[in-house]
Amino acid sequence: MCRNVQHLSLSGCRFLNDEQAVILLEGFRALLTLDLSKTSITDTTIRALSKYGTNLQVLNLAYCTNFTTKGLLYLSGGEGCRMLKFLDMSGCLQISTQGFAALASLLNYLKSLVLNDLYSLENEAVQVFLQKATGLEEISLLSAGRLSNAAFRDLENYSNLRKFALSKNFKVSDSLLSNLRSLRNVDLSSCPCITDAGVRHLVDGPSGPQLTHLNLSSINGLTDVAMYRITSKCQKLIFLDVSYNERITDSGFELLSSLYKLEEFKCRGSVIGSHGASVIGKIRSIRKLDFAECQRLDDLEKITKNFNPDLTHLNFSIIRGLTNNGIKHLAFNCRNLESIRIAGCPDLTDVAIQYIAGVCRFLKHIDISGLPHVSDRSVKYLKKGCRNMNYLQAKYSSSITKEAIVKAKKWFAKVEFSSHEPPIWWSEAIS
Repeated sequence: MCRNVQHLSLSGCRFLNDEQAVILLEGFRALLTLDLSKTSITDTTIRALSKYGTNLQVLNLAYCTNFTTKGLLYLSGGEGCRMLKFLDMSGCLQISTQGFAALASLLNYLKSLVLNDLYSLENEAVQVFLQKATGLEEISLLSAGRLSNAAFRDLENYSNLRKFALSKNFKVSDSLLSNLRSLRNVDLSSCPCITDAGVRHLVDGPSGPQLTHLNLSSINGLTDVAMYRITSKCQKLIFLDVSYNERITDSGFELLSSLYKLEEFKCRGSVIGSHGASVIGKIRSIRKLDFAECQRLDDLEKITKNFNPDLTHLNFSIIRGLTNNGIKHLAFNCRNLESIRIAGCPDLTDVAIQYIAGVCRFLKHIDISGLPHVSDRSVKYLKKGCRNMNYLQAKYSSSITKEAIVKAKKWFAKVEFSSHEPPIWWSEAIS
């Protein structure tokens, strides 16, 4: 057995048991990185970590649901895992606040903490982590719905914190954002109690000029005022997501032209109109755009004709007004496209795919799912014209035969296909 192994991933190994895990830990004492996520390990393995994992810096226990709080008490009393810099315990719903408190005693060197999908996570557990791991640079709490502002009262003292993610939370409010300082990456998606005032707290503070990534999707309290604040203060912004915000209008979207470093923008499911999309599409720095489910885009021939020719990724899925002519202007203007999604656009035919395959020579991925008028011919067009393509999505494709898909699997590295009916909400979205 090679005893100098430093990085080991056993993620998803269904047949890994405690006996095997203990043997590995005892043999590989030089381990720096260990991924045991989605395995069936129990407290026996956690106890072995406390004894043999003395050099571990990265530990992933995400979605391991068979160990208990008792195991973490073992861990806190041993010599292992005291040098951890990264810890992921997402989905470990069986762990109590007492268990998290015991674990926190090991985290003096922790830089990154991931506790996603812990719906029952209490304020007290987060408070203990924040009190112990004072050097945290990243914290992710996606789908942590029971936390309130009180959980984060110590964040204002974290001068090294660079990334903060909290989603699907109905309790945190604007005052939370006044405690976030020196951040570069913020995700507050699906936190409906956040309003324009909260965005002002965030961007007017020390974080504003430093922000590079900002996700404010599914927050209906945001308006054009928030967009004004963002575009005025966040000149280093590279990524912005304001999807499913129905109160942001073209007046807010057109302000984005002042963000000269913006590379990726998402506003799917919004009320953006043709004017707003045209302004955004012309921004020279943008490479990735997501306009999926934006039903007010009704002049796509004119819009796509003037898009930035350097675009590499574009999502036009589930848009009622997208036609073959719109795809024609898009393809001839944006020849550097590497990925395009046009799923669920009912008026598109094989002609649209022919336009794309004819000029988009760098295309690597296309999603043509749920296009009832696209047939086997489109698969042939893509094979002939897109020599770099390795990923074809053609789910809910009733007009493409299984024979064509068999051939496609020989031509492209990855193919997704089904002939089922598309989801009901697709037709509802475009009705």
